Amino acid sequence: MVWTCGRLDKLAIYRKLEMAEGSFWRKGHIQPYVLRGEHSVPAERSEVLPGLDLDLLTRFIDQPATSTAS
Repeated sequence: MVWTCGRLDKLAIYRKLEMAEGSFWRKGHIQPYVLRGEHSVPAERSEVLPGLDLDLLTRFIDQPATSTAS
């Protein structure tokens, strides 16, 4: 999982490393990408962790941190 706002094409790096899957947090959503041949394509759910509930994980991540809770 990558929290990113950088200029590097991390999917290109992951392809070179032959990583089967990577996920990105963007605009309040977790988007998994899977390697298909020489391309990384968006996927509905993780293939590496098929039981992972991305909606539940998103709700957990969106909770305020203890240090910022009022």
